[in-house]
Amino acid sequence: MIDGGYTGKLEKANTELLQFLLEKGYVPVVTPIAVSKEFEPLNVDGDRTAAFIAGALKAAVILQLGCS
Repeated sequence: MIDGGYTGKLEKANTELLQFLLEKGYVPVVTPIAVSKEFEPLNVDGDRTAAFIAGALKAAVILQLGCS
């Protein structure tokens, strides 16, 4: 379980894996959990995560679905 103490900011995304999945017809579902340089789990902002990944993939469109 991650409490509020371990938060972080993204520096890179595994675009090779994401691109592979997209090319095979999969839709990757990404959670805002990251790993620190020390391999600790970090909670990152979900909207920023989606925007960061979209930018890294040079995506033309980003689709975010939320639960209410």
